[in-house]
Amino acid sequence: MVESSNMINQNERVQLNPPSLLGSLRKGFDAIANHVFIYYFQ
Repeated sequence: MVESSNMINQNERVQLNPPSLLGSLRKGFDAIANHVFIYYFQ
């Protein structure tokens, strides 16, 4: 039971971390894309 609960906790951490990481990366990418788009197409 202890091992299974540890596995669940690890799985929750793995599932919770990537979305925030991908979200921040996507925000940064969108900001850079918008900056480049405005710079080249102003």
